[in-house]
Amino acid sequence: MTRDPAQAGAEDVLEQLHAAVRGVDALPVAARVDTFEQVNDGIARELARLDEV
Repeated sequence: MTRDPAQAGAEDVLEQLHAAVRGVDALPVAARVDTFEQVNDGIARELARLDEV
């Protein structure tokens, strides 16, 4: 059975991503995501405020 090259490529990418995140501590990642979301929300609020002016 021959694999579709696109499917094989997607599987290779998934394997690389899995290998990259294996062993990553989720807590620091969650903290970074939370910080990013807070900054993003602050920027959105400031842009909305500037839009009103």
